[in-house]
Amino acid sequence: MEAMKAALFAVIIIMLFPFGAASQDVPYIDITSPANGSTVSGTTVVEVEAQGYGLENPFLVIQGEQVGMGFPLQDCEYSEPIGGGPEQMYCSYDWDSGSFEGEKVTITAYVDEQSGQIKDSVMVYVSGECA
Repeated sequence: MEAMKAALFAVIIIMLFPFGAASQDVPYIDITSPANGSTVSGTTVVEVEAQGYGLENPFLVIQGEQVGMGFPLQDCEYSEPIGGGPEQMYCSYDWDSGSFEGEKVTITAYVDEQSGQIKDSVMVYVSGECA
């Protein structure tokens, strides 16, 4: 009987405190790569993860000192936990950083969530001397 109580307690704890991105408040968006302050060159994979309700319209803006560009993120995967809860979204983009060589660049990711638009930014240096 004690073993059954312990197993039931373990199941309840797991249900109340699921594994995953529990350290973030919901909603959130996070550029997980490249790291803020890092130096990049060539083709760099920009990775974005978000969690929230009604996630849609992921968008990326890459702004250098001389030029910038913005576009919808197309390569995204969505998941929703069984039994409800916040959705998770993972996106990636292969960025050819060549036209930003020698610049300090800000990468900003946006996503619409039921409570409004959320965003995250990182600043990177593209190979070479930066101003």
